[in-house]
Amino acid sequence: LLAARADPHATDPHYGNCLQAAAFSGYKDIVRVLAEAGVNVNEKGGVRGTALVSAASSGNIEMINLLVELGVPTGSTNDVLNALAIGTWKQNQPLIQYMLDLGAGVDSSDKFAQVKLQNWTPLSIAAFKGNSTLVEMFLGLGADVNANAGIHRTALIAAIDSDHCNHKVVETLLAVGADFNKAVRPEDQSHAGSALVAAVRQADIKAITILLDYGADLNMVNDVFYSPLMDAIAIPDETIIDMLIERGADINLTIDPCSDISMNEPIEDDGITIALEVAAMKGYIPQIRKLVQAGAHLVQPRDDTAFKTALQCAAYYGEHEAVAALLELGSDVHVVGGTFGSALQAAVCSGSKECVTLLLDAGANINENHIGKLTHGSALIAACIEHEKEDGVNILMERGADPNTNAGGKFPYAIIAMAYSGDVEGVKVLLKAGADVTKYGGMYHSTIQASAEDGGWEIAEILIEAGADINACGGFYGTVLESAYREGYFQLIWKLYDLGALNTTNGGIWGSALGAAIGGSCHTLVHQLVESHNANVNQTCGKWGSPLHFFIVHRYRDDDKEELVNVFLNANADVNAVGGCYSTPLGAAVAVGKESVYRKLLDKGADPNLVDGKSARGPLFLACQKQKYDYVKQLIARGADVNACTKRGSVLQSAAFNSDGTEGSLKIIQDLISCGAKLNAVTEGPYGTALNAAAMKGDLKTIKWLLKHGADVKLMGGHFGSVLQAAAFNAPTEATNKQQSYCSNMARIRISSEENMIAGGRYANAFTAAVMMNDDEVVKVLLVEPGVGKDMLGERKAHYKEHMWEGREKFIDAVLEDKEPLEEFDEALVEFSDKSESENEDTDSDVQGGPGEEDGNEDWQTDGEEEGDIDDKLALRWLKVECGPHTSTHTPK
Repeated sequence: LLAARADPHATDPHYGNCLQAAAFSGYKDIVRVLAEAGVNVNEKGGVRGTALVSAASSGNIEMINLLVELGVPTGSTNDVLNALAIGTWKQNQPLIQYMLDLGAGVDSSDKFAQVKLQNWTPLSIAAFKGNSTLVEMFLGLGADVNANAGIHRTALIAAIDSDHCNHKVVETLLAVGADFNKAVRPEDQSHAGSALVAAVRQADIKAITILLDYGADLNMVNDVFYSPLMDAIAIPDETIIDMLIERGADINLTIDPCSDISMNEPIEDDGITIALEVAAMKGYIPQIRKLVQAGAHLVQPRDDTAFKTALQCAAYYGEHEAVAALLELGSDVHVVGGTFGSALQAAVCSGSKECVTLLLDAGANINENHIGKLTHGSALIAACIEHEKEDGVNILMERGADPNTNAGGKFPYAIIAMAYSGDVEGVKVLLKAGADVTKYGGMYHSTIQASAEDGGWEIAEILIEAGADINACGGFYGTVLESAYREGYFQLIWKLYDLGALNTTNGGIWGSALGAAIGGSCHTLVHQLVESHNANVNQTCGKWGSPLHFFIVHRYRDDDKEELVNVFLNANADVNAVGGCYSTPLGAAVAVGKESVYRKLLDKGADPNLVDGKSARGPLFLACQKQKYDYVKQLIARGADVNACTKRGSVLQSAAFNSDGTEGSLKIIQDLISCGAKLNAVTEGPYGTALNAAAMKGDLKTIKWLLKHGADVKLMGGHFGSVLQAAAFNAPTEATNKQQSYCSNMARIRISSEENMIAGGRYANAFTAAVMMNDDEVVKVLLVEPGVGKDMLGERKAHYKEHMWEGREKFIDAVLEDKEPLEEFDEALVEFSDKSESENEDTDSDVQGGPGEEDGNEDWQTDGEEEGDIDDKLALRWLKVECGPHTSTHTPK
């Protein structure tokens, strides 16, 4: 086959490569031939992983010996450990001894063997198999009895959580110090979280007795995992239950709760926290009676559990016999609390007609409202939301539920909840019972808005006939028409217009029907809304500003954008409307629009100096931010103010911060200055000066260019005060060596320019800023300066992030102990780009970028704080600056 050019490297998903298959089958000659043909004896693949493990799986020691001869490494490797584990699993003592002789380690607390795709240790396998000889051998070789043992977490749990538990092994492990009270977090609920729980689940009375005699804690709480008594009840095993209670099990022990349970979103946690709830959930009547007679609480004293009472639990799980038993034993049907609020609401969620009837017969308050942690609020609302369980609604209405009770929450009225659920017959039932369609509130505000959630209109027609206002405004969408446009339900939209819906109403998260259409409808619906339905193209779209601004931002990837922009402009859209994340339509076009749209807006008279106070980004600021040189030139030619400044800083600072040192970037800065931008202006905002902005970004060429053209290093401003502190802060916490080198080189440039290094700012001084950013190279650079030392760190300030402050002194000590010399730095080596201007010109594709976020923070970096979190007055309080000249004559190395 090889002579006929068969591929020796061919693989199979089960066997792996040919050599692995041969090793498993014991064909030594074939293994040699394949190895000579170049097949890697250590190659991984297949279900067994490697040739060595394949050979171990068949127990072939001779094959293992051959593989070692052919280059398989020995010692405490993963392969050798896996082979040892296979030998242990098969209880093959000669193979186990052979692998030990090859150097396999038995104390593998830092790595696990893989058997059947699960993690094990040799000791845990031996314990699981109940092999006392192997257990004693591994312990004798130094295996740690309490080390993490893989899937079972401890060897003791592995020994017990087995179908063939050897009690001698259990006693052996306990005798050498196995922690019988160790609580672990199992991989899933099928595995035990402690040795005692494992014994209970196995119904192993002898193992339970051994553990209890050793002192195992019956009442240990292990997060959300069942206690031993709870597991005993879940089986159920009367003998073990009695035994545990007699030995001191607390029948009212509460495990850590998980209250986030819902019929609609199943999760692994069942909400159970006490033993009585287990019995209630399972419908185990004898256990319920036993626990209550023994003193189990019928009402949970804690307020953070899913079920306030065992009665709620039984009702939620639809166990009507358990409900009846608990009522007979004195459970109070009126107790309020927990996720579902009441037992009646829990019963409705379960869909159990029997439970609902039992609770109502027991006097449950059918109209109790504003209860529970879900969106229901009342039993009737729950029944409407769980509309597929229609018996609940019918029973409640027959028994006198008031459909007009305000239950609070997302769906405060039953008619709103039922309309949202889309149950036509349910809506008719409620209307027949007197439900008021003019009741408002909750997420959808009105019945008719809630009815549009699935795009149907049958319920809407019924509601309008019953007196619902089709133009009622409020809630998430504002109006039903906005809701339909947001989801693009074109058939519903047509129907709503026929029924009298108006598109002129202001409201909802998108501000108007046009805003909703821009946010969610197709090109055709937007086009029709403007041209056929005469939507006001200047009606605000909430926080997204004008429709034109919102459209450019939200639909920036659409191929037909320009056509729709023309539709807006032809309808007299205001090109100078202010609002939204880019201030104006022109700002949006600069940031994310096509060049053709940008030029069209300029030709229509768009003002380049309009800025929204909240966004604080004008067109020229954005052009500098996006590094669009042609746009900068054109905007300046159209009268854009080169000294414009907002809370985000000045136009020049935007250019400096976003510069990458290429010729195009530097040309933007140069043109701004040549057109009157003040290089050394100190302004409001995060940067203070253009040089500070460049230092915060960390581009050396930009910094050097600014210094060469007269930037003053002694000016103080911005959130970091000095240029050096801004530069020191720039290095990210997990910076690459190159980034760290850039930052340290910036520090050297600052020092060589005689900047005052010990001066105010967010972190009081540059040294503290570098320390906070965990940048050892920059700290090294600063430490060579006279007067700089560990004492400059000072006390932690209120605005310092705790995770960044922790361990700072140790970090400085480590830097001081590092004697490796700093890399020599020649400032002259920082050269400017020699790219031609044409290489930096914008193309149509360059103009298109991602849309900005409202109140985004893309202009500057902080240690996890939003820009809005740091006002300028607070920043000025940090600037306790010594403005005297820097007197050091030190020459940096």
